[in-house]
Amino acid sequence: MYCYSYEWAIVNYLNHTYTAHDIFTGRTDFLNDARGQRTGFKTRNAEFDLGYTHWVGDALELRSEIRFDHAFDAEAYDNPTDTPGGGKKNRLMLAADMIFHF
Repeated sequence: MYCYSYEWAIVNYLNHTYTAHDIFTGRTDFLNDARGQRTGFKTRNAEFDLGYTHWVGDALELRSEIRFDHAFDAEAYDNPTDTPGGGKKNRLMLAADMIFHF
């Protein structure tokens, strides 16, 4: 018995160091999950992300981002497995985190 999964992806990052403590990031991503093994849905996915990182000294990193995801061939967002026909093809996310380097 064997398992075969076919998927491919491409990712692009563009970073700009504004000051020694401030970095802006842009990211685009495309994933073709042809069998649905990676994400659970047979679909092509695209992602667009804008982020900002601020360093406080040398040990604390504060990050924020806004991200838009789109599934081309399936309603892969908003828990479509619990509510059949109730999923969506788009998702918008705002996120932030803090990393302490030690």
